[in-house]
Amino acid sequence: MNTAPVPLSRRTSSELAGWSAVALAGLLVLAAVVLSWQGLVAPEGVFWAGPTICVLGLLATAGSFGARGLWRSGQTALGLASPGLARFVLWAPTAAIVLLGVVVSIRAESSAALAGFWSLVALEELAVGLPLLQRRWAGRRSATTGRSTRHRLDPPEVPAPHVGSAAQATAPPEESLTQQVARSRTAEGGERVAGWLRVELEPGQRTAAAHVAFCPPLARTPSVEVVQTSGPTARIKAVQQLPYGVRFDIKLSQPMAIPSTLLLQFEAHSNAMAE
Repeated sequence: MNTAPVPLSRRTSSELAGWSAVALAGLLVLAAVVLSWQGLVAPEGVFWAGPTICVLGLLATAGSFGARGLWRSGQTALGLASPGLARFVLWAPTAAIVLLGVVVSIRAESSAALAGFWSLVALEELAVGLPLLQRRWAGRRSATTGRSTRHRLDPPEVPAPHVGSAAQATAPPEESLTQQVARSRTAEGGERVAGWLRVELEPGQRTAAAHVAFCPPLARTPSVEVVQTSGPTARIKAVQQLPYGVRFDIKLSQPMAIPSTLLLQFEAHSNAMAE
């Protein structure tokens, strides 16, 4: 499954969007904490005016919605090491708005402005939460329908690479194993490294990288074949092929709402050194 790598400019813009989402969510949390503290320590009998509450509601919901939208654009680049960041961007704005809403409810001068504040919050959370629930429900349905064939190793869409003696020595690994490799000499005096690689993906993660090390290094830079044998539909490319290892880049066709696993079969061939 070889595809062209993601252009650098696209990856850079995606990373910028992702980190902007994290920064915006962090600023929203900080602002909510500061405003809530001011509201709690204010003298008794001091209330916030209706226009102030409306402005706070608009800014808070716009910031929350903007952070989630930016994250959807940036999660492709940050998905590899960002399950914690994804949870932060998803839940921190909600917690910040609820905290601010509690203080607003205490200090509101106008019940109409308070109702407007909570209406904005409800609309924003529904706009964010409904698509997430739909994706999660679709993921559960696909997981349920595919449970009976979960352990099948039929490759999707593309034929498996040629399986030599090294690959024959590496049967599909048990689920507890993340990597299984066999190394052998070829009849021509070169070397063949073949095996299996399991890649775990978090919910919402769309990209990942997987590495296989060759120790000791091969005599020459190898040619590498890779095929996906199970898991959600993805594009896999060997982006680095070196005597001491290979790196595979993985990109799902769409993010999964539940944890998922890809199983890859690979072969690396290194010709003998010229005498």
